Amino acid sequence: MKKLSRVLFHTFWGAPLAFALSAVATLAGCLFGFSSAGNILSMVFLVLTFLSGLLLAGAFFVSLWHRAWGRAAAQLVLGLVIAVGFAFGLPVAYFGSLAIANAAGWQHPWMESEEPNGMVPFEVEFRRALTFTSEFDRRVAFASGKRIGLVPDTGGHASLSVYALADGVYALADASGGLYRVDAKAESVDVGTHGLWFRLPDGTAEVGGRGSDGITAKLENGEDMSVSDGVPIGTSLEGRCLLGQFHPGGKLSQEADDWLEESPWKPRAGWPEDLPFKLERQTDGYAGGAPCWRVAFPSGGTVEMGGLWETPYLLNAMPDGNYALVSEWHKRFTNSPPRTPTSYRIRPADARVDLRVGNDWVELPPDLRYPAGSGSASVHGRTARGEPVRSTVSVPVAGTLDTLRPVGYLLENSAFAPIRQPR
Repeated sequence: MKKLSRVLFHTFWGAPLAFALSAVATLAGCLFGFSSAGNILSMVFLVLTFLSGLLLAGAFFVSLWHRAWGRAAAQLVLGLVIAVGFAFGLPVAYFGSLAIANAAGWQHPWMESEEPNGMVPFEVEFRRALTFTSEFDRRVAFASGKRIGLVPDTGGHASLSVYALADGVYALADASGGLYRVDAKAESVDVGTHGLWFRLPDGTAEVGGRGSDGITAKLENGEDMSVSDGVPIGTSLEGRCLLGQFHPGGKLSQEADDWLEESPWKPRAGWPEDLPFKLERQTDGYAGGAPCWRVAFPSGGTVEMGGLWETPYLLNAMPDGNYALVSEWHKRFTNSPPRTPTSYRIRPADARVDLRVGNDWVELPPDLRYPAGSGSASVHGRTARGEPVRSTVSVPVAGTLDTLRPVGYLLENSAFAPIRQPR
């Protein structure tokens, strides 16, 4: 023990060597941290690395106490080199761990329920994902052993609230707008998106793309399967009863968040009071992908416009008393081909909103809830009940955008920044 103490505290290399060995062992454990053994190993040696770092600091002060300036300097330099190498090595080991696990096809085990939850006749199972963005894979497990995968969690929204519906089936919803209908008797799962239910095929490992024209299911055999036949969500969510919430690694709890409660529409901060309309935003999604923005007129009429993803938008006053909301998102990409910016014309006198499609202003349907697309001087989408709706009411853009007076910007953070007009 006396000899070990002398090596650690009275040599320039003893304490740095202990620090380096524990740091290397921690990185090795982190490199194989996708496995339980590697994860435990990395945690144990991480504690040892911390303790050996304290040991090195103690050895440095002992050298100073004994006025061994050269030894103290060597310990300081070696300690800093090891600490910096360890700091850079941690992210390399982490991403290397993901690369090794993905190349080897390794997966975390599914966290399965040990006993029935006693509230609904199925379970939701979770598995920690290996990808750089996803946090959990999710699937519904039925009593027969049949399992159907859901959309992977990609933002900390893995928990699923469960509802009893009036027709005897169940609904699942998460905070990101994910929506599912589970029929325990038929052992089927539907995905809700853009006002429609799409039935997932048997053998679905996870849900890929989702859109108004269908979904893509990734099957357990590695193939992709498209589903385009959907039925309107309609009133199927009305009269629902919130039962509880499934959490990763935990049982179904009765304390739950009501993710299907429609959030209120709120005016934007800084909106000018003298404008004859308000631009409002719905803070959360509803029923699997509701639009986020709408124009509210003093008459009480509203027109929903969709996500308005291409911020910032510049609001301009037009000579005819209307207003143009024009995206300036394309200006960020100076090397991209020229394109017509996404533009809306707001008509306060008619309480209507037009979308620019090519060289035409096309009127948005007043009952449009799920905008789907545009083309050939038309706009199409779905109503709140999932019914298809299309508008072909259009007029030429012509010179309506030639003379504009800037009013303000709709920014990336959803706030509105008015432009001060010269006196």
